[in-house]
Amino acid sequence: MSILNVSSTICEEICLQPQQLLNNYVASVGMIRFEEFHRYCASYRIVITEDIFEEMLANNSNYLFTESEYGWVPTKLDELDQTIETLLTEEDEFFGYDAIAKPMWQDKFQEATEEFGVRFNLENDDDISDRVISLPQRLSLPEKCVFHCQMRKGGGDWEQPSIYFRCQLWDGYAFGHTYHTNPYFCFIPDRDQGNRHLIKHGDTWGSPDSNSKTEEEPNEKECWAALKDYLLALIDKEVKEHEKNYSDTEKSGEKH
Repeated sequence: MSILNVSSTICEEICLQPQQLLNNYVASVGMIRFEEFHRYCASYRIVITEDIFEEMLANNSNYLFTESEYGWVPTKLDELDQTIETLLTEEDEFFGYDAIAKPMWQDKFQEATEEFGVRFNLENDDDISDRVISLPQRLSLPEKCVFHCQMRKGGGDWEQPSIYFRCQLWDGYAFGHTYHTNPYFCFIPDRDQGNRHLIKHGDTWGSPDSNSKTEEEPNEKECWAALKDYLLALIDKEVKEHEKNYSDTEKSGEKH
């Protein structure tokens, strides 16, 4: 069964909503007998049963059309939601890449703990939300820098969960990263950037014990804002590096 896209049409005058289809038919023909309406639908390979017709007459239908070997069949919206969910969760790739992705992200997380001075375990590691962040940059092409970012919460069973981000440079230029060779990296907000429950462990920050009480909890909004600031800093640093290299090249050319 394939989902009928909103941009698709059976025929230009046919509507996706069966109720609207019935209303249009009644408005144009002025008849509401099932036999007549059934023949009208059959001319477009639309399957309508008498039970569904009665629901439509009562203005109580909750259907959209889906395509089957028998034609266009009204399908209940809750059933359609389940079908869409199944389609969205099906693997697009023949091969699985978890065996490569999991250790790669673990390495990127370890690099981030060194860079940002925040340490916690990833025994539990849950996806919270995804965003595509598009930011302007002053390099000529492309005009925008695009990142795919995923907020996650991680921590050992003995720790309170802390927020961190997995990021991929999708397009553009950012310092230390290129979209075709080194696009992946992690960002870990510190206490002032949204992980407000963190406590100091020597020279680094860490998650408090799961049984301890803390006055504050991680603030997702602040963490997203901190991530944006970090990405802007990467873009700005790349632009400055580009301008410096360009200036050095020009000076070198003048000497010759």
